[in-house]
Amino acid sequence: MSPAAAAPVSWKDAMVKIVSRILAKKDAEIFAEPVPHVELGLTDYLDIVKEPMDLGTVMRKLTSNEYDTQHACATDVRRIWFNAMLYNVPGSKIYTTAKAMSESFEVSYYPLAKDDPNRPPSADDMTNWVADCHSVTSDELGTVLVRLEAACPQCLVKRPDQNEVEVNVDLVPGVVFREIRALLDTYLPDNNNTQRRKVKRVQ
Repeated sequence: MSPAAAAPVSWKDAMVKIVSRILAKKDAEIFAEPVPHVELGLTDYLDIVKEPMDLGTVMRKLTSNEYDTQHACATDVRRIWFNAMLYNVPGSKIYTTAKAMSESFEVSYYPLAKDDPNRPPSADDMTNWVADCHSVTSDELGTVLVRLEAACPQCLVKRPDQNEVEVNVDLVPGVVFREIRALLDTYLPDNNNTQRRKVKRVQ
Protein backbone atom coordinates (compact mmCIF):
# COMPACT_ATOMS: atom_id res chain seq x y z
CA MET A 1 0.00 0.00 0.00
CA SER A 2 1.49 3.30 -1.07
CA PRO A 3 1.98 5.97 1.60
CA ALA A 4 -0.65 8.65 1.76
CA ALA A 5 0.09 11.74 -0.29
CA ALA A 6 1.21 14.75 1.69
CA ALA A 7 -1.52 17.31 2.28
CA PRO A 8 -1.18 20.37 0.04
CA VAL A 9 0.23 23.45 1.70
CA SER A 10 -2.46 26.08 2.21
CA TRP A 11 -1.90 29.62 0.99
CA LYS A 12 -1.99 30.80 4.61
CA ASP A 13 0.82 28.45 5.58
CA ALA A 14 2.76 29.55 2.53
CA MET A 15 2.29 33.24 3.39
CA VAL A 16 3.33 32.65 7.02
CA LYS A 17 6.50 31.03 5.71
CA ILE A 18 7.21 33.92 3.32
CA VAL A 19 6.60 36.61 5.94
CA SER A 20 8.64 34.70 8.53
CA ARG A 21 11.58 34.55 6.14
CA ILE A 22 11.37 38.28 5.58
CA LEU A 23 11.18 38.95 9.32
CA ALA A 24 14.30 36.84 9.82
CA LYS A 25 16.33 39.19 7.64
CA LYS A 26 18.48 41.65 9.54
CA ASP A 27 17.31 44.61 7.44
CA ALA A 28 13.66 43.77 8.15
CA GLU A 29 13.90 44.97 11.75
CA ILE A 30 12.74 48.49 10.87
CA PHE A 31 9.59 47.03 9.26
CA ALA A 32 8.73 44.59 12.04
CA GLU A 33 6.65 47.00 14.13
CA PRO A 34 4.54 50.12 13.45
CA VAL A 35 6.64 53.21 12.72
CA PRO A 36 6.99 55.11 16.03
CA HIS A 37 6.27 58.39 14.30
CA VAL A 38 5.34 60.24 17.51
CA GLU A 39 8.54 59.23 19.29
CA LEU A 40 10.59 60.10 16.20
CA GLY A 41 8.91 63.48 15.83
CA LEU A 42 7.59 62.67 12.36
CA THR A 43 4.68 65.08 12.66
CA ASP A 44 3.69 64.74 9.00
CA TYR A 45 3.86 60.93 8.86
CA LEU A 46 0.13 60.25 9.01
CA ASP A 47 -0.52 63.09 6.55
CA ILE A 48 1.60 61.29 3.97
CA VAL A 49 1.13 57.64 4.95
CA LYS A 50 -2.62 57.07 4.97
CA GLU A 51 -2.56 53.34 5.74
CA PRO A 52 0.34 52.38 8.02
CA MET A 53 1.36 48.73 7.96
CA ASP A 54 4.16 46.55 9.33
CA LEU A 55 5.27 42.93 9.18
CA GLY A 56 4.24 42.21 12.76
CA THR A 57 0.69 43.28 12.00
CA VAL A 58 0.65 41.16 8.84
CA MET A 59 1.78 38.11 10.81
CA ARG A 60 -0.83 38.74 13.51
CA LYS A 61 -3.59 39.04 10.89
CA LEU A 62 -2.39 35.85 9.21
CA THR A 63 -2.37 33.79 12.39
CA SER A 64 -5.76 35.12 13.46
CA ASN A 65 -7.28 34.33 10.04
CA GLU A 66 -8.14 37.94 9.18
CA TYR A 67 -7.22 37.54 5.51
CA ASP A 68 -9.69 35.95 3.09
CA THR A 69 -7.16 35.50 0.29
CA GLN A 70 -3.43 35.54 -0.28
CA HIS A 71 -3.95 38.64 -2.45
CA ALA A 72 -5.29 40.56 0.55
CA CYS A 73 -2.26 39.56 2.58
CA ALA A 74 0.11 40.49 -0.24
CA THR A 75 -1.58 43.88 -0.49
CA ASP A 76 -0.68 44.59 3.14
CA VAL A 77 2.91 43.40 2.66
CA ARG A 78 3.29 45.62 -0.40
CA ARG A 79 1.83 48.53 1.55
CA ILE A 80 4.79 48.31 3.95
CA TRP A 81 7.33 48.86 1.16
CA PHE A 82 5.12 51.44 -0.56
CA ASN A 83 4.78 53.50 2.62
CA ALA A 84 8.52 53.42 3.24
CA MET A 85 9.32 54.54 -0.30
CA LEU A 86 6.57 57.15 -0.25
CA TYR A 87 7.72 58.80 2.96
CA ASN A 88 11.49 58.52 2.49
CA VAL A 89 13.67 60.12 -0.15
CA PRO A 90 14.77 57.92 -3.09
CA GLY A 91 18.31 56.76 -2.45
CA SER A 92 18.01 56.93 1.34
CA LYS A 93 18.82 53.81 3.36
CA ILE A 94 15.20 53.09 4.32
CA TYR A 95 13.99 53.66 0.76
CA THR A 96 16.69 51.40 -0.69
CA THR A 97 16.05 48.71 1.91
CA ALA A 98 12.29 48.81 1.28
CA LYS A 99 12.86 48.44 -2.46
CA ALA A 100 15.16 45.44 -1.91
CA MET A 101 12.62 43.87 0.46
CA SER A 102 9.87 44.43 -2.10
CA GLU A 103 11.87 42.66 -4.78
CA SER A 104 12.67 39.77 -2.42
CA PHE A 105 9.01 39.40 -1.46
CA GLU A 106 7.85 39.34 -5.07
CA VAL A 107 10.33 36.59 -5.93
CA SER A 108 9.00 34.46 -3.06
CA TYR A 109 5.36 35.30 -3.70
CA TYR A 110 5.28 34.81 -7.48
CA PRO A 111 5.06 30.99 -7.44
CA LEU A 112 2.07 31.24 -5.10
CA ALA A 113 0.06 33.76 -7.11
CA LYS A 114 1.31 34.31 -10.65
CA ASP A 115 -2.05 35.79 -11.62
CA ASP A 116 -2.08 38.50 -8.94
CA PRO A 117 -3.27 41.68 -10.74
CA ASN A 118 -1.44 43.85 -8.20
CA ARG A 119 1.94 42.30 -8.92
CA PRO A 120 4.33 45.22 -9.45
CA PRO A 121 5.80 45.74 -12.91
CA SER A 122 9.29 44.39 -13.43
CA ALA A 123 12.28 46.61 -14.16
CA ASP A 124 12.02 45.56 -17.82
CA ASP A 125 8.32 46.43 -17.88
CA MET A 126 9.03 49.94 -16.64
CA THR A 127 12.03 50.43 -18.94
CA ASN A 128 9.89 49.49 -21.94
CA TRP A 129 7.08 51.76 -20.75
CA VAL A 130 9.39 54.75 -20.44
CA ALA A 131 10.85 54.05 -23.90
CA ASP A 132 7.37 53.83 -25.41
CA CYS A 133 6.40 57.11 -23.78
CA HIS A 134 8.91 58.73 -26.14
CA SER A 135 7.15 57.17 -29.13
CA VAL A 136 3.78 58.90 -28.77
CA THR A 137 2.66 62.48 -29.31
CA SER A 138 2.70 65.17 -26.66
CA ASP A 139 -1.09 65.10 -26.36
CA GLU A 140 -1.20 61.30 -26.09
CA LEU A 141 1.50 61.27 -23.44
CA GLY A 142 -0.37 64.00 -21.60
CA THR A 143 -3.47 61.80 -21.50
CA VAL A 144 -1.44 58.90 -20.12
CA LEU A 145 0.11 61.08 -17.43
CA VAL A 146 -3.27 62.57 -16.46
CA ARG A 147 -4.62 59.04 -16.01
CA LEU A 148 -1.55 58.11 -13.98
CA GLU A 149 -1.89 61.21 -11.82
CA ALA A 150 -5.56 60.47 -11.13
CA ALA A 151 -4.79 56.92 -10.03
CA CYS A 152 -1.46 57.55 -8.30
CA PRO A 153 -0.75 61.27 -7.72
CA GLN A 154 2.25 60.54 -5.52
CA CYS A 155 3.98 58.86 -8.48
CA LEU A 156 4.53 62.14 -10.35
CA VAL A 157 6.83 65.08 -9.75
CA LYS A 158 6.08 67.93 -12.14
CA ARG A 159 8.76 70.39 -13.26
CA PRO A 160 6.89 72.96 -15.40
CA ASP A 161 9.96 75.16 -15.85
CA GLN A 162 11.71 72.27 -17.62
CA ASN A 163 8.63 70.89 -19.44
CA GLU A 164 9.40 67.67 -17.63
CA VAL A 165 7.57 65.10 -15.51
CA GLU A 166 9.39 62.63 -13.29
CA VAL A 167 7.71 59.31 -12.61
CA ASN A 168 8.71 57.40 -9.50
CA VAL A 169 8.11 53.92 -10.87
CA ASP A 170 8.59 52.32 -7.45
CA LEU A 171 5.30 53.86 -6.34
CA VAL A 172 3.19 52.69 -9.31
CA PRO A 173 0.90 49.83 -8.17
CA GLY A 174 0.72 46.86 -10.51
CA VAL A 175 -2.94 47.31 -11.36
CA VAL A 176 -2.37 50.99 -12.18
CA PHE A 177 0.65 50.18 -14.33
CA ARG A 178 -1.32 47.69 -16.38
CA GLU A 179 -4.08 50.23 -16.91
CA ILE A 180 -1.74 52.96 -18.17
CA ARG A 181 0.26 50.39 -20.14
CA ALA A 182 -2.91 49.38 -21.98
CA LEU A 183 -3.77 53.03 -22.62
CA LEU A 184 -0.29 53.76 -23.95
CA ASP A 185 -0.48 50.72 -26.23
CA THR A 186 -3.55 52.20 -27.96
CA TYR A 187 -1.43 55.17 -29.07
CA LEU A 188 1.71 53.40 -30.25
CA PRO A 189 0.69 52.71 -33.90
CA ASP A 190 0.31 56.46 -34.67
CA ASN A 191 3.52 58.41 -34.17
CA ASN A 192 3.09 61.18 -36.72
CA ASN A 193 3.57 64.12 -34.35
CA THR A 194 7.24 64.55 -33.50
CA GLN A 195 6.64 66.95 -30.60
CA ARG A 196 7.55 65.21 -27.37
CA ARG A 197 7.42 65.86 -23.65
CA LYS A 198 10.19 64.47 -21.50
CA VAL A 199 9.46 61.69 -19.05
CA LYS A 200 12.12 60.66 -16.59
CA ARG A 201 12.29 57.84 -14.10
CA VAL A 202 13.11 58.50 -10.48
CA GLN A 203 15.69 55.88 -9.58
